[in-house]
Amino acid sequence: GRLGQSRQSERSFADFFRGPVRRGDLAIVAELTAEQHARLERDAPGLAEALSLVAVPAASPAETAQLLLHEVRALEVRLGSVALHPFVPRTALELGAALFPWRARPGVAIEIVRRVAEEAHARGDDEEITPNDVLDTLARTTGLSTQLLTLESPLDPAEVEASFAARVIGQPAATRAAADVILKVRAGLADPGRPVSVLLFTGPTGTGKTELATAIAEYLYGDQSRLVRVDMGEMSGPDAVSRLIGDRWNPEGLLTSRVRAQPFCVVLLDEIEKAHPQALHLLLQLFDEGRLTDAAGEVTSFASAVVIMTSNLGSRSAQPIGFGDARDRILADVAKAVRDFFPVELFNRIDQVVPFEPLTPEVAAKVVDKELAKLLARRGLRERNTFVYAGAAVRRRAVTDAFDPRYGARTVKRWLEDHVGGSLTDMLATAAPARLRIIRLGEDAGTIVPTFEPMPERTPVAGNYVLEGALDLATARLEPAIAIASAALDRIRATRVIERARSEVSGELRYYVDELEQKLDALEQLFGKTKHVDDDDDEHEPGVRLRQKRSPRPPAARDALIAGIAEALLIERALPTLTDPDAHAVSIVMSRIGEVKGDGLIAVTQVYANPQSPWFDNGAHADEKGEIGTFNTGKGSGTFADWQKFWRSRRDTAVVLRGLFVREAVANDHGTWMLHAAAAEPDVVRVEVRPGARLPATELIKEHVAARRELERVLEHGGPLPPNPDVLLPVTRTIAGKASMLFWHKPFEIEVEDFATGWVDRVTVANVPAAVRRSWHLAWSRSR
Repeated sequence: GRLGQSRQSERSFADFFRGPVRRGDLAIVAELTAEQHARLERDAPGLAEALSLVAVPAASPAETAQLLLHEVRALEVRLGSVALHPFVPRTALELGAALFPWRARPGVAIEIVRRVAEEAHARGDDEEITPNDVLDTLARTTGLSTQLLTLESPLDPAEVEASFAARVIGQPAATRAAADVILKVRAGLADPGRPVSVLLFTGPTGTGKTELATAIAEYLYGDQSRLVRVDMGEMSGPDAVSRLIGDRWNPEGLLTSRVRAQPFCVVLLDEIEKAHPQALHLLLQLFDEGRLTDAAGEVTSFASAVVIMTSNLGSRSAQPIGFGDARDRILADVAKAVRDFFPVELFNRIDQVVPFEPLTPEVAAKVVDKELAKLLARRGLRERNTFVYAGAAVRRRAVTDAFDPRYGARTVKRWLEDHVGGSLTDMLATAAPARLRIIRLGEDAGTIVPTFEPMPERTPVAGNYVLEGALDLATARLEPAIAIASAALDRIRATRVIERARSEVSGELRYYVDELEQKLDALEQLFGKTKHVDDDDDEHEPGVRLRQKRSPRPPAARDALIAGIAEALLIERALPTLTDPDAHAVSIVMSRIGEVKGDGLIAVTQVYANPQSPWFDNGAHADEKGEIGTFNTGKGSGTFADWQKFWRSRRDTAVVLRGLFVREAVANDHGTWMLHAAAAEPDVVRVEVRPGARLPATELIKEHVAARRELERVLEHGGPLPPNPDVLLPVTRTIAGKASMLFWHKPFEIEVEDFATGWVDRVTVANVPAAVRRSWHLAWSRSR
């Protein structure tokens, strides 16, 4: 009714239209809610009287079902190839009513069905639209994951609580309350006429109240931007209500406009005790009815929002020290201050008062670990491929110097920024460029001292690589390389190494001698080399040697020819080690470097432990705590997500490989591997290749973990330093892909830089092992 009014003129559009409408010169068709009509009657009664009111009630479920059926038929006719499963309308109706309780039937259900069908048509998808497509669309619209929208997949309450406990340390009651909110949403038990939950977080500053609110927003809606934060300290004046819900001149309020734009959110009313009393009365309607009406008469629903208030009430009246009787006294003072501050009618509408306990020194130590990990994972360090390790002395110093129970975690964060962040800034500003480097932080007389360790790149092995530039050639253009490989086979046959080995060795080595002869026969057949004698007799004299000639080569796949060329040249180079037992077995220990828990360690382990690996004998893994298990080349049971989650929690893996000349085959793998998938932080994996296989993989892992613990013990308590089992190795290989490193049989682009050969390969392959095999083939083709 006031639209068009300004400070210079009281005349509105309602005044302009009132006369023509009353005279019948102008016909107006308008739609408005009951609240908006009430405001029109209040602000422009003349225009309201001139309009004939036609009430349109919400459709009943039966009417909505009929309208949905009509809409489905119309969509199938209009969109042609689109077909909808019979359960799609019912799914849209049920979930639409649950997720959008402020929307009336049939509009929300029809809108969902129409959107799903039009999206499928735009994609050119000819498959039938199912209820799962409705779930996917609603998940994108609301931000809720499909796991929270359906009961088909399990949701472990302990895992939900653990995810919050990883974000907010030392507050078990608070993380349990946050988990209850998630489970209420999952169960669909939230009252549609109220906010999902109304919580009051109380306790001293710096204990994690805002962090937990942010964590709830990210868990529910997948994005930190879904947190609508209002600083109630700015709402302490008499204009607080008009700022929150708008006024005559600015009808869009700060709170109502933001929630109307994104109703699926977490509303954080920070420091509620600083708000004006009129703002508290406004919250009565919000908590009771789950909605607010702004100055323009627009209703904003909070039925899909979680409302969280934070308060420091009572926590400033004492000197908290975080333990013993003082802790209980502080919590009691906080509870009393909260009850005294809030009006009874408002306090009774709060679903749960969640107390945050003062931090203890033990909790502060865990906070240091968490905040330090966040600091050391920042973009500036990642972009420079710089990995920082902070010793136990640095962490102890942070707790000793920074922790103040009166201010919680904030003093810890500030200390880390000033001392650790400052020292890193100074060092990086003057450091020379490097592909990869390590900075170790130590403590000397209360000062944080960084030590810079540039990581060298592996020196390329000089030589003529026969397959350089030939890995992607057509079969017909491989003839020069085949000729070189055939000549290598001739030289191998001309030596007496195999004959001497057959007479000298026994046991497992005799097996490798026999395997070598079989391999040579197979390669000669692959290259079209046949045997015949010099005379025409079937029998030949003992002194007459067999000679070989090239015959028309049988058809063979290009990849098989490339592998054969590489193997022939590898065998010639490794032939002098035929009788060395360690030449046919290696032990490989792989360790994740840094805090990034991506897919790099899994991808590198799969290079050696995959169903196509001819060398894999046994494997083992260890997690952060040093708990050891075994694995084979299969993925095992369970979902891919469970499998990936398990392997991302591993810190070390070990494999034992056995095969003909395997030591020479994987010699170039020894070093540091860098793996970088698109939109992910780089993974750095230390790969240590040890000749021989004197221990099974489980014992290798056990020794490695024990050596690491011994080093940590000495660094903690002092003493002669033992060898570092995680000593950095030269960078030997980098792998960069535009997709996940775990794709299998789904081609993706990848770039491999192999420092041992000085070769960069850009190729589309099905998985990382396939890309590494190309690097192996090139390395094997180095001629003597």
